[in-house]
Amino acid sequence: MNRLPLILSSIAVAILAGCATESRVTSAPAPAAPAAAPYVLAPAGSTVVVPQASTAGMVVVAQPAAPLRVGMGRIEQILAVPTAAGGRTESNSTKRIVMKMDDGSVQYFDTEAAGLATGDRIEITKEGTMRHPA
Repeated sequence: MNRLPLILSSIAVAILAGCATESRVTSAPAPAAPAAAPYVLAPAGSTVVVPQASTAGMVVVAQPAAPLRVGMGRIEQILAVPTAAGGRTESNSTKRIVMKMDDGSVQYFDTEAAGLATGDRIEITKEGTMRHPA
């Protein structure tokens, strides 16, 4: 029996496995959005005054981080990670990734992985790592 195809396919798998890197990821919350302002129905015939939008006194509701979901998808955005102090961004190499899963859902996570670009195909593994092309 000829073993050449088996040997060549084993070499191909080893080469392809070496082209992907794995990086640790941690779940992150979705970007915070301003809370919806309450509204009141005005009686018919009355004058309605709409206040001008202002960032002063704006309430921001932060959503908790959802657990990571295993699967394949694409990087939609790469964002700077905000700090707890005034919304400034950290100067380290941590990035917040917005990933659109193949099922259409979106998840957010933080990673220190290098060489990422918008549009890259990535995979979240059950071990909590992100597998991406090198």
